[in-house]
Amino acid sequence: MVSATEQQQGKAVAAENDRERQARQAQEKQQLANNQADWIRYIDSRIDSRVEAYLNSHRAGDDSTLPDALHEALGQIIAEERRQWRRERALIESEAQKTISDLRAVIAELTNEIRQKVQEAKPGVQGERGEKGPPGPPGKLPIAKTFEPGRVYYEGEIVIRDGSTYQALRDTGHGVAHADWICLAKAGRDGRDGLSPDVRGTYDAHERYAKLDIVASEGAAFIAKYDNPGICPGAGWQLMSQQGRRGKPGKDGERGMIGPKGDRGPPGESAPVTKGWKIDRQYFRVFPVLSNGQLGEELNIRELFEEYRDQTGGE
Repeated sequence: MVSATEQQQGKAVAAENDRERQARQAQEKQQLANNQADWIRYIDSRIDSRVEAYLNSHRAGDDSTLPDALHEALGQIIAEERRQWRRERALIESEAQKTISDLRAVIAELTNEIRQKVQEAKPGVQGERGEKGPPGPPGKLPIAKTFEPGRVYYEGEIVIRDGSTYQALRDTGHGVAHADWICLAKAGRDGRDGLSPDVRGTYDAHERYAKLDIVASEGAAFIAKYDNPGICPGAGWQLMSQQGRRGKPGKDGERGMIGPKGDRGPPGESAPVTKGWKIDRQYFRVFPVLSNGQLGEELNIRELFEEYRDQTGGE
């Protein structure tokens, strides 16, 4: 069956052919009218030339009067020229009609041939989907080769140059920097040795510390900024975290029952003696330096300074 779209296309082609035929007929009529006008001008020119020749041969004396023979001769000339013109016109019109008929036959034949070609060029009904074919062989990438200057490489070949991978876009003898190549993978930069933090436990002034070592000191955690950072806390250490301020004392609990008296224990070691004091001015803390090289319990004196400031009015 012919679809509605195909019918519309056929109507459009037919309308276009009609318009072309009407335009050709109008052009033929105009050409015929032009030919008639040309013949009339031709005949008038011939009459004028014969009259002028006759006058030149018989003109004598007064030019105001002409003999009767002149009028008769003019009538014969005009009649003869008109008969000749009619015969030639009829012959031309006959040949023109024959030519027009031949052209119309050729145009009709060409129109039918074009319509037939248009019908043959129309797509047919879509057929059923075919069965799935067998799987093809697995695809393989070309083997990458080391680039050799001066050698000709063909389209699709892959080469390696200075750690980067390139593929030829076309047959070429140029280097990989030319537009005939495309870079598939660029060489990376050499990385730097990585460093990771190392937890070293409680700070010991006798130990040697390196960059990113983490220690605990005076209730806070510090990380070394560089190798051999010095005393902690200090300029070579970065505070990571610290313990919060002491909370308010809670309410006293109920007194418990007195337990049985225990056995007497062995005598203990002599208690360390305070040899000096370490002052933390940044956090308002004081630590006793004991005779065994350790730091004693922290004494937080910030509250004392704050109370003194409140009592003295900040003076």
